[in-house]
Amino acid sequence: MKTFALIEIASSYVKMTIANIQGEFFNVVDEIVDYVKLAEDVNIDGFLKPNRINETLTILKGYKKLAESYKVEEYLVVAGYAVREAKNQKSFMDEVASQIGLKVKLLTEQEEVNGVYTACINTLDVPKALLIDIEAESTVLAVYVRRNVLYEKIFPFGANTLTKLFEGEDVLKQNEQIYNHLLKSLKEIQELELIEPEFQIVGAGNAFESFAKLVRGVKKYPLDLNHGLVSTKKDIETVFNFIKGLDISKKKKLRGISEDRADVVSAIIAMIKATADVCHNAETLVTSSYGLSYGLLLNIANLSTTEKPITDILGNSLERQYIFNETSRTNSEHVYELSMLLFKQLRVLHKLPRTYIKSLRAASFMHDAGTRINFVNHTRNCFDIVLNEQVFGLTHRELLVAAFIASSQNLNDFNLAEFVKYRDILTEEDLVAVKKMAVVVSIAEALDRCSTGAVKDINCDILGDSVILKAIAETDVSFEIKEATKYAQDFLRAFGKNIEIL
Repeated sequence: MKTFALIEIASSYVKMTIANIQGEFFNVVDEIVDYVKLAEDVNIDGFLKPNRINETLTILKGYKKLAESYKVEEYLVVAGYAVREAKNQKSFMDEVASQIGLKVKLLTEQEEVNGVYTACINTLDVPKALLIDIEAESTVLAVYVRRNVLYEKIFPFGANTLTKLFEGEDVLKQNEQIYNHLLKSLKEIQELELIEPEFQIVGAGNAFESFAKLVRGVKKYPLDLNHGLVSTKKDIETVFNFIKGLDISKKKKLRGISEDRADVVSAIIAMIKATADVCHNAETLVTSSYGLSYGLLLNIANLSTTEKPITDILGNSLERQYIFNETSRTNSEHVYELSMLLFKQLRVLHKLPRTYIKSLRAASFMHDAGTRINFVNHTRNCFDIVLNEQVFGLTHRELLVAAFIASSQNLNDFNLAEFVKYRDILTEEDLVAVKKMAVVVSIAEALDRCSTGAVKDINCDILGDSVILKAIAETDVSFEIKEATKYAQDFLRAFGKNIEIL
């Protein structure tokens, strides 16, 4: 395992991400962001200003000190549009090298787009999308279909640029002009005609994090999670109308919006609405909390992602947990395999569609994740861990279902009041499914109680009001059978039948 530091010098911020890298996986152990408008006015005269350069250098000195406290072994410092377009880019990079001792890699336009694309395509299950990342002085745009990028471009304007371009106007007129400016620019892109009804818009980066927080606030969304949030065009319209009339003092008071972004939040929302209106075939917008930095780290840890995206997003994120949480990989995989066998053989009883398999997979892999806190009540602890462990490839609904399955392995622990909190996301069918699959995971975990994989297969016979489950093994598994039998009462409650385990 090595400790790596990635420093991103962007138009309006400097960010350092410190990660441990092991094999093809990485785990972020610290991250720090400072907002500095390095590229302010660079589009006017082409120069980074001395005071902004000095401010950035001071920040980088602090970052180097923090990185050394982590005993960082390797650094990568990258700069994108802000520095790439500056006439004094070389002198700035020389200053960083001489004062900080770090070499700056100037990303090409394609590298910058690919970094954002890599982050999104490997953390979201969205096969066709228009990808957009709104920065301070630039906007990244890409169209991809089934993991092939068809079009990519970086526009020389962003939230700061458009805010300054139309400053001096009243709030409502400024919003309208920003909206119309981007609308006109997007309509000139012939490739956007590729956007078909099954496409979605994927919004990445800080701008869409701010947008997601506003959507969650307006909708009173019960789940405190931005990544994977699906917003409709109605949501976009609602947020646009809500924000457009607010003056700067009121914007600074918006929950989840930092003062550093309050002056440009109207421009961000206007740009998002213009994008949604041009792409009229794309009915929803999905937020990605991961952008350039994540994509670059993923490329470094897993070199194959520079050539093609990860095929199994969910499986990859679950495998990452083995590496950094010292989970018993064999046990997790075997509990999942046994859970799937039970799910298939009990299909005539549970009558649940295959769409629940992804949630069952995550819950069975993470059946003992709560032990990271403590063993006592470890199944209840699973709920927050599943929601916050960066389990990619699941929708919010699928993630919640997985969290409730993992935390309800003893049905007495099922919290109906907690479930009701998410009634805007979950359904009555989910309530039934959670209870049935929680029992499935409980029995599967018990059949591998010693983590030896002794039970190789199972066979279920459904006879009237009873289910006979036979554990197939080459060694004595009487202990495992005894443990699994403890869930017979839960099985009766969930499935309405008695179970005998042999």
